[in-house]
Amino acid sequence: MKFYIGSGFKNVDKVNRLSSELQKFGWIHTYNWANIEGIGNETR
Repeated sequence: MKFYIGSGFKNVDKVNRLSSELQKFGWIHTYNWANIEGIGNETR
């Protein structure tokens, strides 16, 4: 199964955790904007 997670920048850590959990079950993340360098760093 393929998935995409849309959310605000303030949820970048939650998006990455959810993505990791789904990928453990073999799901394919079609585009992970939360892993792009520089995104979300201002909130960490």
